Amino acid sequence: MKTKLILALALSVLAANTFAADGYDKTPGGAYTVAADGYDKTPGANAVAADGYDKTPGANAVAADGYDKTPGANAVAADGYDKTPGANAVAADGYDKTPGANAVAADGYDKTPGANAVAADGYDKTPGANAVAADGYDKTPGANAVAADGYDKTPGANAVAADGYDKTPGANAVAADGYDKTPGAAAIS
Repeated sequence: MKTKLILALALSVLAANTFAADGYDKTPGGAYTVAADGYDKTPGANAVAADGYDKTPGANAVAADGYDKTPGANAVAADGYDKTPGANAVAADGYDKTPGANAVAADGYDKTPGANAVAADGYDKTPGANAVAADGYDKTPGANAVAADGYDKTPGANAVAADGYDKTPGANAVAADGYDKTPGAAAIS
């Protein structure tokens, strides 16, 4: 009976020590392979960075500006744009694609190549100031190019003949018979 009791006691001691001290029955060896941060697959203690990201390669890899993919601290510019290549790349006029500060002209046009490119007459595509002639036509190449006869496509003043045809190459080219395409006067006999 004493032998049976010793055998039973020995078996119970062996069975009790089969489970590891950390409570995991399949722990290959060494106590506490579960890291201090509580992750059971962490290869080493504190592999979870101080910023709380478990895949962060190093501590504080999340930048001070709070962006986890920012390559360096403060990569997000002071103007609040996270893709701005440099600080204050957003111009003072508030346009984020403006190549330089104040590229938006004083006249309020954001695509104006230079300041005051919009002429005094209010046309934004006018190449120079006052290119709109005094007669009010915005495509007139020069001032007063619209002839006195009121036609805006007339190449010179009074090119519309006295007979009232605006395509007549010369005065009185319409023959006496009233045909406007007659190359010479009185060609129809």
